[in-house]
Amino acid sequence: MRTTLNIDDELLKEAKIAAIREGITLTEYIQRALRHECLERETKAAHRTWRMPTREGEPIPGFDWSWSMGKMVEFLEGPDARP
Repeated sequence: MRTTLNIDDELLKEAKIAAIREGITLTEYIQRALRHECLERETKAAHRTWRMPTREGEPIPGFDWSWSMGKMVEFLEGPDARP
């Protein structure tokens, strides 16, 4: 797909030089950079999902990551939290 972008002159110059050094086109270089950025964002989002459970900023004593999901929910929310 063809598109128009407004890119800072110095950044574009750096990208062109990097593409030439790597022996690829500017298009390939930009596509690779965008893929890398998107993948990194997805990876960060996935890691944010599973933070250590805390209360008041401190790890919860007794929590074990090897438990099943059901056991984790029961531990964190109480035995009557879910039907």
